[in-house]
Amino acid sequence: NIVQGSAPRMVIQMVAAAIAVQPSVGTPALDRPSTSPPKSGLAFWHHFFASSPPPPPPSAAAYPSALSFDRSFLFGVATAPAHVEDNLHDAWLPFCNTTELHPNGRPHCHAWRTTPRAAERLRFWSEPEAEIGLAAALNSGVFRMGVDWSRLAPTSPSAFPNASAPVAPACSAFCEAREEAKVGASPGAPPEGCACSGVQDFVALARYREIVGMAKAKGMKVVLTLFHHSLPKWALADGGWTNGALVDYFAAFSADVVDALAADTEFLITFNEPTVFAMLTHCAGIWPPGPKKSTSQGLRCLAPIVGDYARAVWNIQAAHRAVYADAKARGRGSALKIGVAHNVGYNVAEHVWDEAATAVAKALLKFSFIDAIRDTLDFCGLNYYGKEITRGGSIAIRDDEEYSESGRVVYPAGLYSLLKDFDERYRDDETSTIQSYIVTENGISDASDVMRPAYIVEHLLAVARAVDEGVPVSGYLHWTISDNWEWAD
Repeated sequence: NIVQGSAPRMVIQMVAAAIAVQPSVGTPALDRPSTSPPKSGLAFWHHFFASSPPPPPPSAAAYPSALSFDRSFLFGVATAPAHVEDNLHDAWLPFCNTTELHPNGRPHCHAWRTTPRAAERLRFWSEPEAEIGLAAALNSGVFRMGVDWSRLAPTSPSAFPNASAPVAPACSAFCEAREEAKVGASPGAPPEGCACSGVQDFVALARYREIVGMAKAKGMKVVLTLFHHSLPKWALADGGWTNGALVDYFAAFSADVVDALAADTEFLITFNEPTVFAMLTHCAGIWPPGPKKSTSQGLRCLAPIVGDYARAVWNIQAAHRAVYADAKARGRGSALKIGVAHNVGYNVAEHVWDEAATAVAKALLKFSFIDAIRDTLDFCGLNYYGKEITRGGSIAIRDDEEYSESGRVVYPAGLYSLLKDFDERYRDDETSTIQSYIVTENGISDASDVMRPAYIVEHLLAVARAVDEGVPVSGYLHWTISDNWEWAD
């Protein structure tokens, strides 16, 4: 899962370039720790950004001697539509297959260069029973899956009349199917004012209902994700999440999905890793539609309030709030638990002069998004993959650490520390509605499967310790069920 760490890496690199975090004199060798701060003006940055040092990792004795969880604890596996569904004409398909973004004129995404029929992904749309059967064979109690917005709404709502305009012929077929699917009306003219701003393809929505039913038939609870790193092509053409019009479009789409699937869904994730999506799409340009942005473009993107990152995150927060409020108002939220899946890493500075870049990354990516929606969350999902050590404008690779194949430090203690941090931040916050935490993703890049068994056990030990200390963690989902292409990798 190499890209999952790209957002903090990008922030660190841009901050390093902007404030020149490496001192001009007195720089110690980079392969050994410094015993004294550098003699430069960066002492100011150290003073400004310094916070309490991270807690030491728990000793082996601090972990439970055996794994033991309450029977209500949720164990499961996770996936995403863009990774597994065939016959999906989303924004990732042309982005990965294009040769214009690759210096050697080859397909942009690695999987499209090495895998026959990469566009078929895992054929989950045509043959979902294969993956669902594998999940059930694992004794998984939870199956996390998603619906793809571009599949259910392939055409921009702006192409159709709004609710007060006359119905255009181009909208009639969509609206007619919509009304038939929702209320069983006979074919005929659509109701006056049909806007087609929600789900447009109710045949596809019925297929998602079948897939959810397959998981339920295997005895698994369903965690459903509404947005998992995949915008419709029409939405990207309109500016992506920097366009405030998407808030209402997404709310209408989500309302239709919730109406259709809520009865068989226990948990709803509105957005997966929204800060990562905003960073890598709008600031880095390494996700659709591209192309890759320069450092100066990235810095402009990160400008407070007016930058594309701030605008995108604000609109995503507004969309989450709209979905949450609508579900609760119409009684869908009484049994359906609603939250987000938020990416968090354990970021530390290698040297004192690396603390500025590390602190900025934490400020942007750790608590800020959850702070803004803490009063509209039934649960807070955390996606955790490991530790990253900042060295100058990049991530350090050290001989004394264990790494996954994607270059992230394997550090189970970081998961324990982050669970404690989030619980301490929101436990006594009277405005917070967070009732529990779910590890919505945790996994390792390991083609040999040599490290994965110990990785899972060690991270479950970290979760168990947090639970023993009173953190309300209700589940753990492993990323992912099957090997697949991994975003822009």
